[in-house]
Amino acid sequence: MDPEKGHDSSSTLRKRRKTTLDLQQSVNLTYKVEELNRKKDIVSLILSYPPMNSMKKERHKNWVQDVLKINEKLRRETEMFSTGKTERVSEASSETIKTIELLLKHSLNEIDAYVPPMIIQKMCKQTWPLTWPDEKLRNLAVNFATRQILEEIENPEVQRIRVFEGDGIRVMSAVKSLPQIRKRFEIVIQVDTSSGIEENIAIQLGFSLNRGKLSEFLKTKSFLIFLDERFGWTNLYEVGKEWWNSNNIQKIVCITRHLRIYSLTRTEDLLIRLDHHLLSWDLFCLNFGKIMHPSCFKHKGIDVVEKCCGHLLAVVLMARALERVQFDFSVWEHACYMLSLQHNGSQMVDRVLCNTLAFILGRGSDSAHEYLKYCAFFMERKEMDKVDLIQQWIKHALISKFYEGQKIIGELASAFLLESSKNGSSVRIREEIREVLVNSLFLLRGGRGLTKEPSDEEWEELFEIQLMNNKFSKLPNCPNCPQLCTLFLQNNRFLRAIPPLFFQHMPILQILDLSHTKIRSLPHSLFGLAQLKTLLLRGCKLLMELPPEVGELHNLKI
Repeated sequence: MDPEKGHDSSSTLRKRRKTTLDLQQSVNLTYKVEELNRKKDIVSLILSYPPMNSMKKERHKNWVQDVLKINEKLRRETEMFSTGKTERVSEASSETIKTIELLLKHSLNEIDAYVPPMIIQKMCKQTWPLTWPDEKLRNLAVNFATRQILEEIENPEVQRIRVFEGDGIRVMSAVKSLPQIRKRFEIVIQVDTSSGIEENIAIQLGFSLNRGKLSEFLKTKSFLIFLDERFGWTNLYEVGKEWWNSNNIQKIVCITRHLRIYSLTRTEDLLIRLDHHLLSWDLFCLNFGKIMHPSCFKHKGIDVVEKCCGHLLAVVLMARALERVQFDFSVWEHACYMLSLQHNGSQMVDRVLCNTLAFILGRGSDSAHEYLKYCAFFMERKEMDKVDLIQQWIKHALISKFYEGQKIIGELASAFLLESSKNGSSVRIREEIREVLVNSLFLLRGGRGLTKEPSDEEWEELFEIQLMNNKFSKLPNCPNCPQLCTLFLQNNRFLRAIPPLFFQHMPILQILDLSHTKIRSLPHSLFGLAQLKTLLLRGCKLLMELPPEVGELHNLKI
């Protein structure tokens, strides 16, 4: 055999093996990049939900920024490869691969506390669009996606956003219609991507086909450009390369109906999938644990999630609380009503969570609130051994038997009000719940058989007061309650009169229950409760008629 031919043959074989190896490395790198970016998109989405968006989330935000930097590095390396500056992508990417593998190990500990890993894993799996079964669910996803875009607009690291699925057009319309968008951006336009994008933008802005003048103009402006991508897949990094100026707020939001997968380089900073914004609904269903039939309960469940504003902790708490009452429609309606209550925003840390706890603790025993409040004050931010906690309850006469404490801890943990740790031997109270309880926003003294009403000082700075089923015969003359939204006085059968100025300083009172009392009339100060929505007077047999001034309460729902 000719030695030269043999040498050529072995050289060709080595080249083929090298090419095959390079191809395998490129495929592996592509899969890792795709996996990393899916995780990044999902973490960004979850961080847009309360309470995640109000927690210390710098670790996750910094991780997202690191992923964006890796994407930028990969774009440069791919460009070098395509221009022949490197022989293969892997030549420039050995260090990048190590960085990607390290980023993929990013822990989601704080997120796992609210969103179970099984839901995150489901979101991370690449699936084609689901068939939206319910208009209310679509509305839910559109609202939450709109909120995420508004938050990302304030993020200077994210300039190019892609929204996937048909209802993305509704998201675009919702964002465009918001007054703050027009105030934030000097230019807000929408163009179709079926023909030249930059040419269409130039025509809309009156520059005919002069792309040079268009670039000079946009570089000096804050702009929000919506791209309607009916066909194909636009590389958003190729759009307006000369427009960007870090001194201005500049964003591109592309609405696409197609899903591109397994690309080595991302063509956007953030991909938002509308079906992923069913996160809070999936979380509700998982914690409720039952199929909601008939459909009226499903719709009411969607209402609960919507009124929770997607607040992940509130959603879990409400789902577990409603699971205990099964399908009592009146309780579900009351839950929606409680969640919709408004407060003085400057003094309320977390309105949704406050309303949620008011609903849950209002339906539970008064002692349950005392157990939980003890945890809030004495456990602070630390976990506590269950045995030590039960002994403290016994010491402070909250309970008398050890087994009672075990049962109470189990119930509070099942309700998600306490969190187990160290394989169940310890518990801690969630920080968000602790903050609400420490602020003393509730006065829960129902069913204690009290003969004396709370002092004037005790009424101040409260959100909800429960004094039902007691034995007192009078109320304070003019308590100062600037934050009071809910007042329960029902079943106080010795209560015969309400002081004339009793409601004078309750400007945002919305729910008032005077049922089964012996009052004969309503005080004039009640008719100044402009925000009163519910007035319950069941079983008030001595109250013969309602005065005409009741008609002046325009928010009252009869």
